[in-house]
Amino acid sequence: MDDILGRYIDRFGNTVVLTQHQWGGHILVDHPEIERLLRTFSATLNKPRRVTRDAEFCFARCFYRDGIIPRKYLRIIVNYPADDPMRPLFASVVGTIVTAFLADRFKPEEHQLWP
Repeated sequence: MDDILGRYIDRFGNTVVLTQHQWGGHILVDHPEIERLLRTFSATLNKPRRVTRDAEFCFARCFYRDGIIPRKYLRIIVNYPADDPMRPLFASVVGTIVTAFLADRFKPEEHQLWP
C-alpha cells in the first residue's frame, strides 16, 4: 500500500488522500511546477472555485481554484472509489488524488457539480 503524503477534506466533507506514489511517480514527473503548490491542495479541495465531473472519467471530480498563480487555475483531479467498484479502497478514505496541474480555463465539456 502506498504511503499517504497528505489527507484532506473536500468541499463535500469527504476524506481525500494524496499518496507518495502519485506525488513522486506522476505529479512531480509530469507537472514539476506543482511542487511548490502542495501547500495549496487543502484550500483547493475544501474551498474550490468550481467542481466538475471529469469529461473522460466518470468517477473523477475536478477541483479548480484560482488566485494562486496569475491567470491560471490549480486543477486537482480526485477519483472517488466509492463510485468505482474496480478501484481498491483505503480504510476510511473516500477519494484519492490522481493528478494536479495548472490549467488556463475550465473544460467546457465537463459537467459542473458545484457551485
